[in-house]
Amino acid sequence: MFSIAHLTTSELMPLHLKGKRFRILFNIGGEVSVIFNHKVVQFPKYAILLMDQNDSLQMKFSEKLDRFELSCSVDSIMIASDDNTNLMKCFLEKKYANEIFICPSEEESLLLLSLFSKLESLTDSDEYGSSLYKKLLFTECLLRINIIFNKSSTILSKSNLTLSETLQKIIDYIRSDYWDEITLDSLSIKFRISKNNLCSLFAENLGCSPIQFLINYRLTIAQDLLKTKITTEEVCGEVGFNNYSHFSRTFKKHVGLSPKQYQKKYNLNN
Repeated sequence: MFSIAHLTTSELMPLHLKGKRFRILFNIGGEVSVIFNHKVVQFPKYAILLMDQNDSLQMKFSEKLDRFELSCSVDSIMIASDDNTNLMKCFLEKKYANEIFICPSEEESLLLLSLFSKLESLTDSDEYGSSLYKKLLFTECLLRINIIFNKSSTILSKSNLTLSETLQKIIDYIRSDYWDEITLDSLSIKFRISKNNLCSLFAENLGCSPIQFLINYRLTIAQDLLKTKITTEEVCGEVGFNNYSHFSRTFKKHVGLSPKQYQKKYNLNN
């Protein structure tokens, strides 16, 4: 769902996982020249660069950048969010902001450095509680970055921001009512947006269709529910699938295991 690395190279960490991915670069070295979206810019020390798969970044090979790279999926960000705090906000609005980089204060930089360092130190840890601690640190990193983004960024286009706000409202609705019957038609009617524009909005910002986002979110919730005592059949209904065979096939395609296999594997490991 997310990965982090402390790197001192002039090349980006490769993204191996499928699907829409976001990347956070946190410069902890000195100021360095980079080519971002075909423009040469100065990347200040302790600045943060938010990237998605549409962005192009090249490092000058004469310089190496000491930085943390945090790569995360849409699902991991949405699971970390809650009804009142959408941690996708900084990624959705970054393209409409006046600044390329997020520049924390000295105090904020030191706090982020501590959080990123702790998260990176737990990368290969299998100690009791380490997986939960990683989730907590990941969530705090995203929360701190969004708080800094909200304070420092100036939005260039109100019309584009309105589109971003519409997307956030749709995402919030899916997160709260994922178990209910949701279709492209129902979303189009509820949010007064054409189906073509709705699909384009999701594709451009999240790299998937609204229905695929819904399915991915349902399956992520299903994984958590399968770690409890309820049956796989009950999980199927809880996350909005009307047909168990369809749920099982979709889950296996997404996770690599059937719901029963996933639940059995989790119980064996715990």
